[in-house]
Amino acid sequence: MPVPDFSTLSWRGMGLEVAQKSRAPDKPITLIVDRTGLKVTARLAGTVTSTVPKALVRPGERLHLALDPDSGDILASELTTEHVGDETALPSLLKRVDAPVARFLADGAYDGSGVSDCLAAAFGYDVVVPPPKNAVPGGNWQRNQHIEHIAKHGRMA
Repeated sequence: MPVPDFSTLSWRGMGLEVAQKSRAPDKPITLIVDRTGLKVTARLAGTVTSTVPKALVRPGERLHLALDPDSGDILASELTTEHVGDETALPSLLKRVDAPVARFLADGAYDGSGVSDCLAAAFGYDVVVPPPKNAVPGGNWQRNQHIEHIAKHGRMA
């Protein structure tokens, strides 16, 4: 089966009606948090050169996002420098989420006592962050359960 190109998808998408999901404001949500790396470069106005001067290249930036997977809404975002870690950006990102949260999902970059403590203090809900392969049990009972579950059943794909 041939794969359609971008133009074909674009034309077909213009007539496509997508149903917008809405959520009840008091219904707890699942919150997914992640970040992506961005590389931003400035262009010299009216000048075409083979290299961009180093002074015009901004270091990599990170866009941290908090979203609701059921509605597809981006609930909060924060642009930081590459030197700001995921754990450091999380508290200010969570302050912008105004919906009640039932579950927090994130990748292993958010595994740590700082994140668990921040989430427990802010919401006190189920935290689903996969610990790294070399994780050892510590003071957080929920993280210890995750480590034990992975040891018995393996990681989910």
